[in-house]
This record gives sequence, structure tokens and C-alpha cells, in this order.
Amino acid sequence: MKSPPNSGNQNTTFDNSSITSRLLSSKPLVFVGLISYSLYLWHWPVLAFAKYVFLALDPTSVIAALVASFILAMASWKWIETPIRRRVSTQGSKIFRNAMAAISILLAASFAIVLSDGARQRLSPESLTIIDGTEFKAQHFATDSLSYALEDLPRLGSAGSEPTFFVWGDSHALALASMLDSAANENGVSGCIAAHGGVPPLLDVWRPNSQDDDKYKCGTWNNQTLKVITEGKFKNVFLIAAWQSYVEQGSLAEITENQSSRTTTLEALRTGLRKTVDALHACGAEVWIFAQAPLQTFEVGRVYRNHAFYPWSPSPPPGIDQLAYESQTQEIRAMIDSLESDRTHIIHPVAEFFDAQGNSVMITQGNVLYVDTNHVSESGAQVYYGPATEELFRKLKL
Repeated sequence: MKSPPNSGNQNTTFDNSSITSRLLSSKPLVFVGLISYSLYLWHWPVLAFAKYVFLALDPTSVIAALVASFILAMASWKWIETPIRRRVSTQGSKIFRNAMAAISILLAASFAIVLSDGARQRLSPESLTIIDGTEFKAQHFATDSLSYALEDLPRLGSAGSEPTFFVWGDSHALALASMLDSAANENGVSGCIAAHGGVPPLLDVWRPNSQDDDKYKCGTWNNQTLKVITEGKFKNVFLIAAWQSYVEQGSLAEITENQSSRTTTLEALRTGLRKTVDALHACGAEVWIFAQAPLQTFEVGRVYRNHAFYPWSPSPPPGIDQLAYESQTQEIRAMIDSLESDRTHIIHPVAEFFDAQGNSVMITQGNVLYVDTNHVSESGAQVYYGPATEELFRKLKL
């Protein structure tokens, strides 16, 4: 039995393959196919470079990068890929020699740039000041050994005097080390520094979300530091750390805990600071707690460096304002301020952090004051903490 004809749909059927074929054989898509390999090679470095320059890619930046990729792909297809394809069969050895010559020139140029320290002469003195000033340069003040002795520690200040102060902290203590060294030297006093990146200067506190051995490292290193302070009979101890950064990360816990959160971090800071301050008082020391500089919302050093390299890149945005800073740090400030006494002092130079309008001071006289979102640069250490430190060392000298 024959099937009845589908007369209702007979005139509306169409050949999908024919439409697809016509679409794929259209000149624009054929051309995209021709340059596809060049486009594949170009699009990723162009997008990576755009992200390096602009830090974050919005839709406009992505479209501009893709347009640039198409232009470069068309150029390389026309003037490099096509000529090579046509000649490789008859002039293979010549093509090989030219390719080796081009590679040699690129290698020579690369070595020249490396040997000239990135061709620094192409940059203005102002740009070089920004670029050099946003590098973290204090690693030589770090002490990573878990079983160090007093004589192993870096010295700060005047070499001809007995150490009278002791700096105990994490990488934020390292960020202030050069400033402390200069200020102590100018005032004729000296001290020692025990600083270990990522290890808060708190007894019986650790970072559960870091390396597996961090509980042992934090406990051992901080107990050893307290032992050195006690045996050295230091009368003044400076505690310097990323107090607010730890809160924002929720990364601390007491040594008996195995997980961390914002709640455990606040409790660990509360109990750890009290326990550490009491232990230092017990060995006869006065304590000076340095508040952390405002935690910024973007990589300050990187943004300013990029703008120095590429003046046409986006200008650095404003930093956190004073109202937001006071709200952000309310809990940790109350905690630290509660420890203040005649033997525990707080260095909290809020007036240096902000201008008269309450805006973050992030660059002054061409010097950027941050390395990243939270570590201050050497200039930042001087601008923010220099005046208070000078006054502190004058008191110690007396």
C-alpha cells in the first residue's frame, strides 16, 4: 500500500545541507578558514597582553583584542604563511636558512634586552622611580630557620650599640624593616628582627589552610622567638603583622583547631595577642603593636607599574576611603586597642594613611606607597610609620 503524498508540506521543505554548504562556502567564512591557523596563533598572546596591560578585560577590551588578532592573522597569513607555503617545495633550504637567521636575531635581541635590564633607558626617571619603588626588597631581613639563635638574627640600626628592641612579625615586619633600620641608625639605637612570611607573631596560633607542616612551623618558630627574647632580656618588643588581612582571609585558628574561618581567626587573634603580650610582659618587656596599613581593593603596585610602562593604560583607581577603612577594621582595632596599657602601646598612624578628605594616600612625590594590596613599599613605610617610629626611638634612646 502506497503512502499518501504529503501535499501540505511539499512546497515548504528545504535542503538543510544545501544551506549549510552555501553558508560555509561564503567568501567571509572561507577567508576565516584560510587564516584560521594564524588566528589561532595570534589570539592568545594578544588577549594575554591586553590583560597584562589593562589588568581586567571588559567586553570592549575583548572585542578590541579580537579585532587586533584578526588584523595580525591576516597580515601574517598574507606576508608570511602564504609565501612560505608557495616556496617551501622549491626553495626549502633557503627558507630554512632564513628561519634560522630570524630566530638568531630574536635570540640576540632577547639577550640584549636581558643584559640591559629590560632596556631601562627607554623609560623616564619618574617611571623608573615607580617601577623600582614597588618591588618587595626586604627578604634579606627574613629568618626562616626554626632553630635560630640570637646571633643568627639580622641587626637593625647602629652597629656600635647593644640591641634594645626586638621586632617580631611576618612579612609586614619585613616591609617595615628598612625604615626601622634607618630610623634606629639615625637615633643611635639598635635591635634585632625575627620575621617569617606567613607566620603571625602569636603564641599557639597557626594557619590551617596553608602547608601541612604549618602547625609545627608556627608553633616552633614563635616559641623559639619568645625564648630568644627572654634570654636576650629585650625590654621593647614590636609586634608587626597583617592583622586585618588575616581577618579578611579567615585563615587563622588556635593550635588546637584544625579548620579556620573568620570566626576562628578573630578568636585566635584575641587569645593569641593576649597570650603573647602577657608572655612578653612576664619576661620584662614593653610591647608596641603596629596597626596594619589600610587593605586596598586592588594591586596598587602592579597598577602603578603598568601605568608607568604604558601611560595610555587605565589610570589607577582611588583606594579605600577612611570611612570604609574604619568600618572594615572595627573588630581588629577594638581588639588591639583593648590591650593598650602603660606597658602595651599601639602605633596606629591613621592621620598618615589618609588625606584631609579621607582618601587613601597611595602615592606621594612620585613614590608609590604600596607593593600590592596590603604590603607597604619602602616609601610607604617611611610615609606612614616614619614619624611615629622616630618619636618611639627618641624615647628608647632616653
